[in-house]
Amino acid sequence: MRWTLIKKGRRELWAHKGQYILLIIILGMGIGMYTSMFDFMGTREVTMQIIEDESRFMDIEVTTQYGTLLNQQIAEDMLMHSSVRDGISAIEYRMIVDVYINHTVNGQEKMTKGLLYGYDYSQGDGETRDILVNRPLFFDEQVTSFSEVKDLSCYLEVNFAQYYGITANSHLDVVKDNQEMEFIVIEIINVPDFFDVISEGSLFPVPDSLGVMIVPIETCYEIIGLNSSDHLINDIVIRLTEDADIDLIEEELIRIFKDEAVPVTVMKGEDNLAWASLMGDLEGDKEFMGMFPGIIFIISGIGLVIALRRMVRAHRPQIGIFKAMGVPNRTVLLYFLNIGLIIASCSIAVGFTLSLPLKVLFNGLMDEMLLFAICEYATYTEYYVYAAIIALVLCVSCTLLPAGFAVREKPIDVIQKREGLGKLKIKKHAKKKVGHRFPVPMRMVGRDISRKPVRSLTTIFGVALSLALFLSVVIMFDSFFVFLDETKAINTWDYEVGVSGFTPVSYGDKWTDEHQSIVFVNPGLRLPVNLTRNGMYVDGLFYGLDDPSKSLQLGVDYPYGDGVFISNYIADELQVDVGDFIEVEMLRLKDGFRFTVYSSELEVLGIHHNPMGVFVYGSLDVLYRLTGLDDFANFYLIHTEGVELSSEDLNALAQTEQVVAVTYVENQDTFLDQMFDLIIGFIFVMILVSVVLAVAIVYNLFKIGAIEKSREYATMKTLGTSMRRISYLIFIEGAVTLFGGLSLGAIGGYYMSYAMLVGNELLEGIALEVVFSWTGLMIGAVVLSVVVVLVSWLTIRFIGKINIADVIRDRSTG
Repeated sequence: MRWTLIKKGRRELWAHKGQYILLIIILGMGIGMYTSMFDFMGTREVTMQIIEDESRFMDIEVTTQYGTLLNQQIAEDMLMHSSVRDGISAIEYRMIVDVYINHTVNGQEKMTKGLLYGYDYSQGDGETRDILVNRPLFFDEQVTSFSEVKDLSCYLEVNFAQYYGITANSHLDVVKDNQEMEFIVIEIINVPDFFDVISEGSLFPVPDSLGVMIVPIETCYEIIGLNSSDHLINDIVIRLTEDADIDLIEEELIRIFKDEAVPVTVMKGEDNLAWASLMGDLEGDKEFMGMFPGIIFIISGIGLVIALRRMVRAHRPQIGIFKAMGVPNRTVLLYFLNIGLIIASCSIAVGFTLSLPLKVLFNGLMDEMLLFAICEYATYTEYYVYAAIIALVLCVSCTLLPAGFAVREKPIDVIQKREGLGKLKIKKHAKKKVGHRFPVPMRMVGRDISRKPVRSLTTIFGVALSLALFLSVVIMFDSFFVFLDETKAINTWDYEVGVSGFTPVSYGDKWTDEHQSIVFVNPGLRLPVNLTRNGMYVDGLFYGLDDPSKSLQLGVDYPYGDGVFISNYIADELQVDVGDFIEVEMLRLKDGFRFTVYSSELEVLGIHHNPMGVFVYGSLDVLYRLTGLDDFANFYLIHTEGVELSSEDLNALAQTEQVVAVTYVENQDTFLDQMFDLIIGFIFVMILVSVVLAVAIVYNLFKIGAIEKSREYATMKTLGTSMRRISYLIFIEGAVTLFGGLSLGAIGGYYMSYAMLVGNELLEGIALEVVFSWTGLMIGAVVLSVVVVLVSWLTIRFIGKINIADVIRDRSTG
């Protein structure tokens, strides 16, 4: 008997293969997303670890200040005669030179800020030595090395090369103090210091504003006119032993150079702008990405629960027949367990297969995100095991639990579909009049819903879940675009000029006289700030401008006063409103180049509309009072009344002393577009997955409903009801279900997207408004309507082919 039931279970699967294939697809999509997305995150983590190892990325960097140069032998003696020597595993002494790169863009000459990184490549015997720290990573397996000690060949950083279409064997003119040298690019590489090109004074990566080249150190000496025999350096990068205490070594290095009166800055490798940016994105994405497979699994799991529960309920008459024949309960449960195991096994196979193309899509996105010479694709086996376990538990529990409840009832009740109700309860149901003023088909649908609310509600809930998933990712899509548009709309300036250190506030006044296209220069200070109130604090970035209203559209008035304009994010975090006072803490210049912490209470003058919620705005006078940096600026906003500066004007600005970057607002907008294109690409994959899931869940639920009601429809045909009226009834029931599902799905989709966006730490500090997508709702409604109409039409065809006598005689038909 047991083997007979197992074979019957397989025949059941084959008889309704379309229904079960959709169940397998539903769960398989969840498994595929779960495994592929964790593999995607694993690939990023493994790649970053390999990049760190292969580049031998520094633990500590020591850089001399104010143009100071240090003899390499003296630096070695200082380090080797100190307590830090035991913690050093490798060291490189470098010369870093500021230059300008003269290259051709669209037929016009362009001057771009550049950096020459000089390494000692010579072993002294004509052979090239390996770099021990911050080793460049090569895209070409056949690495071309320098042929001479003073070689005018260079390795060029990949982001700059890609932005301007520069390839190996290209020629670049490098200019330093009116001296010009022609360099040949022999390889395109990753420069470890600039995995993500962020220059001083810039908030965003600027591959178009900074070209980085690696050359022999002797070439650096030649371009600045130094004698190579002096072995001068201005930068040291160090790798430490595994047991070294990096904090103690940092303190000791600061003390050593201070005692020798050599001005330096000491920075840990993890604080390097490029590395910190990449690792920060990775850590934030772990939470952001991890939410999606969980949501997909939950949605597909709930859809599976609903569908399998309905499937078991449709087989209740069979359960009654089995019990009446004396089949033990455990054997009946084995029948459903067999079905659940087959569905789970097939779902696992489908999920693992789907993970392959999904991994290709995600890895393609990663290739756009990370321009690395090395990429190690990872497969996290444990997540495949977890996915398989989740699938087995879902399928087994979704079949055994409802079957377990069914086998506890009396066979006669189950066979007659009385569902354990007593006579009194049946009479109460019979006396109910549902919507007696409505047309007969509407009353029949209402009566059916009131008699079997669980069946109707599960179908409505399935439709709602399907729409909610689709709508949530569309809302995210729209919300990111709104954020992007609002961010662009804030800036009314045309160019931003970043400078190293601080310059006199009048530094940019000459640009209006020298360049006719420039009509106004707005100087400003951009400094970190800590805001506190009642024990709560927020770290922010303070923008002080000479005249904020001329360069920024922040949606606030600019009254003169000793106060600040904060974002909604800061207002919520500190629980303040306009007119309240908050404590502002900043570094203040004192006694020459010494800084101290200074605090002051400032009034909240307004709440600005910049989506970047950590930004604080105020006048330059307020920042001067707080910092003591009177009449200084560290960036300038240039207005040209929408006219793009000529190449000559841009080159002149780029060559101005202390200028490190000139950013055109449209280039910054392009960067934001590219950044969000990656997010949109990911969301687009999610939309495709959600559409497939929605179609599969809705189709399956309606198909199961049609099978469940086939006996009822056959009875109606026996009583003389025309197919036209039955069709009308089926479409009305579909419309009611669709309306309920769309209503719940719209609400669920909004709050699902709200939880993913607003409650995500990665987006903390960004005022990302969740914008309900009516377009997404319409598209979702159309897709689901098409599915409902299709299933209703197939149901009508199915009913039209029913042999009435066979259905009425077959007590197992649901």
